[in-house]
Amino acid sequence: MLYLLIFASSAVELAYQVLWMRRFTLAFGATSTAGAISLAAIFLGLGLGNAVGGAWASKSPRPLRLFACMEVGLALGAALLEPILGLYDRLAPGLYPTLVASPATFFALQASLCFVAAGLPAFFMGGLLPVAGQALTLPRGTSRPAGLRGLYAASLGGASLGTMLVPTVLLPHLGAAIGHAVLIGANLALALGAWRIGGARQADLTASPVPVGTRAQWPRAPSAGILSVAFVSGAATISLEVLWARMLSMIHENSAGSFAVVLSVFLLGLALGAGLARLLARPQRRANQLAGAAWLAAGVLTMVSPHLFEVATAGMAYLPGVSESGVATRGLLFVALAILLPGATLSGVLLPFLLERVAGRGSLTTGSALGRLLAANTAGAVLGPLVTAFMILPHLGLWWSLALLGAVLLSGGVAMTLGLFPGIASGTERSSRAAWTSPGIAIASVCLVLWLANPGDVPRARWNPKRGERLVGLVEGVHGTLAVIEDDRSRWITFNNHYTLGGTASTGDERQQAHLPLLLHPAPRTAAFLGMGSGITAGAALLHPLERLTVLEILPGAVIAARDYFAHANYNLVNDPRAEILVGDARAFIGKSGRKFDVIVGDLVTPWRPGESLLFSQEHFRAVKEALQPGGLYCQWLPSFQLTAAGFDIVAATFLDVFPNTTLWRGDFLPDQPALALIGTRDNDSRLDPQAVEARLLELAPRLDHTNPYLLDPEGLWLFLVGPLDPGDLRWRSARRNRDSRPWLEILTPLTQGSPGDEKHVPLVGYLLDRTLEAIRSHPLTGTWLGKLGPRELRDRDLGAALWRASLLAQEKNWEASERLARSALAQLPEKLQIAITGQVIKDFTEAPQAR
Repeated sequence: MLYLLIFASSAVELAYQVLWMRRFTLAFGATSTAGAISLAAIFLGLGLGNAVGGAWASKSPRPLRLFACMEVGLALGAALLEPILGLYDRLAPGLYPTLVASPATFFALQASLCFVAAGLPAFFMGGLLPVAGQALTLPRGTSRPAGLRGLYAASLGGASLGTMLVPTVLLPHLGAAIGHAVLIGANLALALGAWRIGGARQADLTASPVPVGTRAQWPRAPSAGILSVAFVSGAATISLEVLWARMLSMIHENSAGSFAVVLSVFLLGLALGAGLARLLARPQRRANQLAGAAWLAAGVLTMVSPHLFEVATAGMAYLPGVSESGVATRGLLFVALAILLPGATLSGVLLPFLLERVAGRGSLTTGSALGRLLAANTAGAVLGPLVTAFMILPHLGLWWSLALLGAVLLSGGVAMTLGLFPGIASGTERSSRAAWTSPGIAIASVCLVLWLANPGDVPRARWNPKRGERLVGLVEGVHGTLAVIEDDRSRWITFNNHYTLGGTASTGDERQQAHLPLLLHPAPRTAAFLGMGSGITAGAALLHPLERLTVLEILPGAVIAARDYFAHANYNLVNDPRAEILVGDARAFIGKSGRKFDVIVGDLVTPWRPGESLLFSQEHFRAVKEALQPGGLYCQWLPSFQLTAAGFDIVAATFLDVFPNTTLWRGDFLPDQPALALIGTRDNDSRLDPQAVEARLLELAPRLDHTNPYLLDPEGLWLFLVGPLDPGDLRWRSARRNRDSRPWLEILTPLTQGSPGDEKHVPLVGYLLDRTLEAIRSHPLTGTWLGKLGPRELRDRDLGAALWRASLLAQEKNWEASERLARSALAQLPEKLQIAITGQVIKDFTEAPQAR
C-alpha cells in the first residue's frame, strides 16, 4: 500500500511540476533565466521539505497520518499558486518599466515570487518520501533497506508516468486549469487513503521511536561523507539529464510530447538504477566496489556518448519528435533507450545504495535519515544544473561538458571502488594505500578514456562539406547550438541543426515580410518585430519612415550572428540608431511593457514548439491588440509547411476571435515552403485605402533592390493578396481555439509531423493549400477591410493566384502548362514589372489566367 501511495503521489507531483513550469513561462517569459529561477525555486522547496519532513516523521507516532496531512498541505499550496501569479500578472504592467531598468531587482522579484508560489507546495512534496520511509520502520527501531529502495523506485516510476500525463491526458482532455484542479483532487484522495490506512494498520506498519511530548534530538548521522556523496550524486545526475536533453534536441523538434518522452525515459532509468542497487547490495562485503563500478561505467558511457550519439543518429540526422499516438517515434525512442536509459540506470545506483547504508543505524530514525539524505541530494540537483547550464556549457560546449561530467562520475566511481569515502566504506574496505593511489588511478582512467573517445572529434553542428558548405560561426549557449553556415551562394543560421533562423538565399522573401505590413499602414512611425533571427526581415523596416524600431529576440547568439555575419543583408540593423534590440521574451514584453506601436509583426517561427506556441494563443493576440495604437495593425506570419490544415484553422480561428477584420496574404509563390500572413486591424470599422498604399509603395520603390522585384510597381503588391476571413464561416466557428490553458497547436501538430496518410497528417502545402486559398479568395469583399479595392486591384489578385498555380504545375514538372499559365499572367502586368521579374517583356500569351 505504501508503494502504491508513493507511486501515485509522485505521478501527481511531476504532473504538477510540468504545469507549474508552463505557468511560470506565461508569467515571466520563456527565457533560460526565468526557467532556471522557476526550477530552482521548486527544488529549493523540495530540499527543505526533505529535511523538515524527515525531522517531523522521526517524531510522529503515526507517519501515515502525517503523510495524509502533507498531501492536504500540498493541495492547499497548489491551490494558492494561481492566485499569487495572477496577482503578479495584474500588477506587472505598472511595475515593468521600473523592473526593466533594474535587472537585479527584476531577478530578485522573479525569484521571490517563484519561491512564494511554488515553495510551499514543493515543501510538502519534499516531505512525502521521508515520511513514507518512516512508515517502513520496524518495531525495534530499524528499517527494511530493501523496502526503502523499493519505495524510492516506486517514487521514480510514478514520476516517469507523471511526466507523460500532462501532454497526453491533462492538456488535451481537460486543459491546464481543470487538469490542475484534478491534481488537487488527487492529493485529497491520496490524503484520505493514507489517513485510513494509517488508522487501520498502524500497529503493523510503524512504531513510536520518540514518545509524544519528548524533545527530539537532532541525529548525528548520516555522516558528512554520505551527505557529500549524495550532493555530488544529485548534481551529476540532473546535470547529465540536462546535457543529454540538449544533445537529443539536436535531432528532433522540442515539442511537449518529445520532451516528456526524454524525461520519462531518464526517470525510468533512475528507477531501474534503484533495482540494480538492490542486486548489488546483496554481497554486502563488495557492495561499495559494485556501486563504484556502476558509477565508473556511467562515467565512461557519458564520455563516449557524443560518439554513440553521432553513430546512432547517422551524423545527427533529424528525427520527428512524437508519433500520432503521442509516443516517441521509433528513431527518437531508439536513441533515448540506447543512451539515456543505460546512463541513467548506472548513475542512478548511488542514491539507493546510500539509502541502504543509512537505513539501519540505531542512532537515527529512518524518516530523519532519509530526509537529510534527500535534502543533500536535492541541493546538488539545484546547484549542479545551474552551474552546468550557465557556466560550463557556454565555455566548454556540449561535448566537452559531457566529457567533464563523465570525468567526475568516473573519478567518483574509482574512489568508491577503492573505499575512500568516509562513512560509506567499512574499515575492511578502506586502506591507506588506496588513499594514496586513488587520485593517480582516477586521473589515469580519465586521460585514457579521453584519449580513446576524444569528444572534439564529434562535429558541434551539422553541415555538409561535400556540398561546399562551411561553418562560419558557432555559439553554444543555454538555449542550444547556433551555427552560421555558408556555401558559395548564400549564408544562413541554424539552431540545433534543424531549425533555420533565416539566410541570404531568401533575402527578398524575408524583406517582403516587413514591407507588406508596413505598406498597408497609412503612416507608421513605430513598429515592433517579435523575433529577429538573421535580422533581414526587421532590417528591411529601416527603409520605411519609422522613428523607432523595436526588435525582440530570445536567443542572445542570434543577435551576435546578425551583427557579425548578416550586417549587409539586414542594413546593419543592430547598430542603427533607430533600432532598439531587446534580448528577452516577446510575449512578456508585449503584455507587460505598456508600450504602444503602429505596426507589430510576428516573425516566422515553428507554431507548435513549447514557448513559441504561446505566441499563437488567444491571450497573446489580445495583448498584441492592446499594444496597438489607434489605426494600428498586427501581422502574424505563418509557415504553412509546418502546419496541418487543422493547425492552420486553429490559428486562423483564434486570430479571428481577437481581430474580426482579418485578411490573408501570401509571402511568396513557393509551392513546398509557402509563408502566409494573417493581418488584423485594431479598429474593426477601418478600411484599407488602396491609393494611399500605392503612394507609399511609390515612395519606397527607389530604395529597393533586385531582391524585391514585385514591389517596384504598385500592381505587384496586390499579387500577394488572398482575401478576407469571414468570422461567420463554419470552418472557423468549428475550429478549436489555441489558449494558454489548452494549447492545441502544441498538443496536436507535432503528432502529425512527418506522418503519412490522409490530409489530416500532411503539411498545408501544394494543392491542399490551394483549396484553402481559393475558398478564402471567393469570399466577397463588401463590408470588409478590403471593401475599397477596385477592379484593377482585384484583377492583380487573380493574376497572383495564377502565378501560384503555375508554381504548383512546375513542382509537378508539368513545364509546358506551368510556363503557359505564368506567361499569360505576367503579360498582363506593367512592362516594368515584367522586366524586373523575368528580365524581359512578355508579349504573347495564349490564355487568360483562370482556375484549373
